[in-house]
Amino acid sequence: MVSLKWGARLSENEWVNQIKEIQRQLRRRMHEPVGLALKRLRSVLAGHMNYYSVPGNSQSVSLFCNEIVKRWFKILRRRSQRFTLIWKRFGPWVRRLLPSVRVVHPYPEMRFRVKYSK
Repeated sequence: MVSLKWGARLSENEWVNQIKEIQRQLRRRMHEPVGLALKRLRSVLAGHMNYYSVPGNSQSVSLFCNEIVKRWFKILRRRSQRFTLIWKRFGPWVRRLLPSVRVVHPYPEMRFRVKYSK
């Protein structure tokens, strides 16, 4: 049995390029207030999920979001020599404030069924 997967997907090269670009932006804004950076990061991740969260692609979107969070954590740790940020505190905090990964777009048959259900 062949399973069909629908929707937009990133090639590995595009995936790496997007992560590097977001990392460059995070690095450039390293010393801005954390709340402002969180707001921008939440917007970036929500936009990525709105475009790429299709059925069968949730694992890739989840990996993308986790990679961005890890890179932001690493950049925040470089901000200060006196204060040490640990994952034990950062992980639950960031998971609570960033959007969770979910499938945004249903399968095409379901959209068709809802639109033409008469």
